[in-house]
Amino acid sequence: MKKTKIKPVLIHSREAMLAVVANLVSDKLALAAKQVEIEQAKADIEASYQSEIDELARRCQTNEAGLHVWSVQHPEEFDGGKSIDLPSATFGFRTCPPSVEKDKSARTWDDVAARLAATVINDATGQAIFIGENFVRYGSPTVDKTGLIAVRDEIPEAAKKSAGFTIEQEEIFFFKPKSEVLEASSQEAA
Repeated sequence: MKKTKIKPVLIHSREAMLAVVANLVSDKLALAAKQVEIEQAKADIEASYQSEIDELARRCQTNEAGLHVWSVQHPEEFDGGKSIDLPSATFGFRTCPPSVEKDKSARTWDDVAARLAATVINDATGQAIFIGENFVRYGSPTVDKTGLIAVRDEIPEAAKKSAGFTIEQEEIFFFKPKSEVLEASSQEAA
């Protein structure tokens, strides 16, 4: 659509100003009515497709759930990997970044920070192998989760239990259609 230059209306009298105000009020009301009409048309179009969209979403959900269950029950199909790459899609398991979480014994992060500051784990010779205070930021004591994650493999289980935290890293199931397949199906639909 070609843009046209805006030329302000020249008003030379009070009567012309009143006429411009009347026109402007009329145009603003017409514009608002047209916008409401467009929004209603969009809502009508969405409503006309909603049951089909709901059905497709339900089928995607049940198919993906079935694929997830199959994947859990047949790990041998993954040939030692975490995903299966097919011409039309890739699916499998993706490892999430590790996170520090409160365990059941800790009520608040302040509680974890206080317990962590007091936690020292020694080896058999009495040498400190974990000093929890190194993972507490002071001011308003908070847990240095990034620091804990960085050394997560070196933290004794006794330290985690004593301070009231765990380090979790989940695997989530994913399904991703190949972009070329989606593009081809979109072009066929058009």
